[in-house]
Amino acid sequence: MIENVFLLQNFHGIDVFLSIYESQKENIVFVGPDPALNSFLSAIIPHDQISRVRGIGLEPHSFSDFRRQLPSIISARMKDYHISDCGTNTKVYIRSIWVDFHLFVLVEKLKNRGCQIKYIPHLSIDYREITDLSYKRKFLLWLYTLATGLKLAYFQCHHSKITFMGLAEGYPETSWNNKLPWTEISKKYNWDLELKTDNAVLIVDGPIQDYAGIKVDRSQKNLIEYFQKIIQNGKEIHLKPHYSSPTHSFQGTEFESKIKVLPDYFPVELILDKYQTLFSFTSSSFSIPLKARKYSLVKLLEFDSMEIKQGFIDQTQFTFEREYEKIQFIEQ
Repeated sequence: MIENVFLLQNFHGIDVFLSIYESQKENIVFVGPDPALNSFLSAIIPHDQISRVRGIGLEPHSFSDFRRQLPSIISARMKDYHISDCGTNTKVYIRSIWVDFHLFVLVEKLKNRGCQIKYIPHLSIDYREITDLSYKRKFLLWLYTLATGLKLAYFQCHHSKITFMGLAEGYPETSWNNKLPWTEISKKYNWDLELKTDNAVLIVDGPIQDYAGIKVDRSQKNLIEYFQKIIQNGKEIHLKPHYSSPTHSFQGTEFESKIKVLPDYFPVELILDKYQTLFSFTSSSFSIPLKARKYSLVKLLEFDSMEIKQGFIDQTQFTFEREYEKIQFIEQ
C-alpha cells in the first residue's frame, strides 16, 4: 500500500515536501514538467519513486484557453496512473492553487480511491476566493469544472490584481506546524556542494533582464561598480541563478568571468546559512531569519519611471515580510 503521494508543480511549498518526505516509506512523487525541479528531485530521492506528468497549463482566462486545453484534460482523465495501490490510508499532498490541471485531475482520481487529501500552503502569500464573478468567468468556471470533474474557484492575491483558478475545497489551506527549518532540511538530505564560503558573499539572483521597466545596461553598470569594490576588498562573489530562468543578471558582461556561478536547479535556502553576507533584489528567501547580513540591491537598479521603481521597492516589503526591517538597502 502506498503511504504518501506528492503532487509537485514547481518549487513553491517544496520545504513542506522536504520536511515530510521519507525515502524508506512507500511513496509516489508525481512531478510536472519543470526541468529544474526534476533535476533537483533526481538528485535527492530514488528514481523509482518519481512519476513525471505532462503539463496542460495554468491559464484559464478565456474560452480559447479552454478549447486548447480540453483535449489534454480529457486525455489526463482517461490515463492510467498506476495508483491501484493507493487507498484510504494513503495521504496525498498538493497545493490548491497555481497547479497544473494535470495534477488537479490526479487529485480527483485519488479522491475516488478514498485517499486523504492534504493541502500544502503556498509560501506565505495571502489570497482570497473571488465570489463576485462576471457572467463570462462563471461560465468559464463551469466549463472547467465539467471538464475536470473538480470543484474549482477563482482566487486573487491580496497584494495584487493577479487572479488564478484553484481547488475550491483546498481553501483555506492546511497550517503546517511540523515544517523543518531549512538548516535541518539541508542536513536531512546531506546537501553539500563543497563550497568554500568563508571568504565569499552570495548573490541570490532574480535576473534583471526578466523584469519589464528596468534599464538593464545602466543597472548592470551600477551593480558591477559595486561588486568590483567587494572583490578589491579580497572577497569572492558567488551567484545562485534563479531556477526558473536560463540567464542571470551579469550574463554577457566581462564581469561574469570574475564571479562563481552556482548550479541553478536547487532551492537557494539550502545554502544560505553557509554565508555571512547575502545580496538579493526581491528574493523571497530573504524572509527567512538568518544570522547572515542581508542586503537588497534594488536601489542600484535604474528604471524607466519613478512609478516602476517605487512599485519594485514596495514589492520588497511584501516579499521580505517580517525580515524587511533587518535588511539594508545598498544606495548609489
